[in-house]
Amino acid sequence: MPKQSSPKVTAPPVRESLTPTQRERRDRIVTAGLTLLRTHEHTQIQMKDVAAEADVALGTVYRYFQSKDHLFAEVLAEWASHLRTNVERKPLRGATNAARLTDVLHRSMRAFQSWPQLARVVQSLEASEDPFTREIFARNMARNTDIYIEAIEGLPDDVARDVVRVASSVFDLQLRQWVVGAQSIAEVYDHITRAVWVVLEFSEHQSEHDFEDQREEAVAGHVARQ
Repeated sequence: MPKQSSPKVTAPPVRESLTPTQRERRDRIVTAGLTLLRTHEHTQIQMKDVAAEADVALGTVYRYFQSKDHLFAEVLAEWASHLRTNVERKPLRGATNAARLTDVLHRSMRAFQSWPQLARVVQSLEASEDPFTREIFARNMARNTDIYIEAIEGLPDDVARDVVRVASSVFDLQLRQWVVGAQSIAEVYDHITRAVWVVLEFSEHQSEHDFEDQREEAVAGHVARQ
């Protein structure tokens, strides 16, 4: 029997290749997805709901986005891009690498805390097999990694990247634990603070009091920004 070839996946147009009118329409669809997440869980939203919110035809949504996963990956990426604006508007606080990295990770977590539906979108899309979703996730991760690395001064780039890789892994785990109710948000902030301290500050010559000092400073900063 002749071999059946798998169906070809047609890549939707990238934003940069669109005309201004098309770009505005595509952006409106992304904004509509974000708006719906204010009042609905990702699993409750259908593509037709996004089309209605954006005031476009359903076929228009599919012209720009291959699937629901693809669309909501772009929604998540658009939302996450505001971290850069946040850091530019309010420079990271702290005289040490540990303090600044803790600050930026706490800012990321506070953003999820104020919009938990997006944390559940992350959890849902992490397992997506959609190639466009995976590409967007990789792009978003690279962008966040660059922002986190900027918090670290005086270390070789490869070492700074290793530090951020470890800290980001702890962040991702804590986010998942919070989403499923296994950790309180206070525990999440505490574990992130401690992980950064262990990676950047801990040595056999330091005591637990050193961590407590940093933890109290981080908590005080977090409360002040509420």
